[in-house]
Amino acid sequence: MFNIQVFNSESTHNDDLYSQVYELTNHISASYPSYKKWFFETFLPDLKAGNRIILALFNDSSELIGTALLKKAIDEHKICTLFTRENYREYGIGDRLMQASVDELKRADIHLSVSGTNLEQLNNLLLKYNFELIGQSSGDYLPEETEHYFIRKASE
Repeated sequence: MFNIQVFNSESTHNDDLYSQVYELTNHISASYPSYKKWFFETFLPDLKAGNRIILALFNDSSELIGTALLKKAIDEHKICTLFTRENYREYGIGDRLMQASVDELKRADIHLSVSGTNLEQLNNLLLKYNFELIGQSSGDYLPEETEHYFIRKASE
């Protein structure tokens, strides 16, 4: 059994959770070199200000096995990070996190970007949830990497 919990500005400050989320996701620094700075200096302050949300998915042993980091601001709704622990990737965790993200960001266009390296992993979810490719750009995060930009229209 898996349990998704929502953490936002109304949640109790939880440094342990923030550390767990960072430890689960920090390897993406390989594709996004400024990830650590963004997480601690942008994401967490914005979470406390009410513009960000953490969706944390735990197993029966209370181990964090997946997370989605969302931006829910006046000017943009975005899935910033969607990650599942590698040994749980065949259990529909990504699908549950994507559904919960879409539910949390409902009634707005939802933006998402994916590095070329990770595009194949997320392609089925992007199709299932009606994300449409709206652009590509090389060198946004790494000189040799193409970033793919998607949107899910609010009417979906």
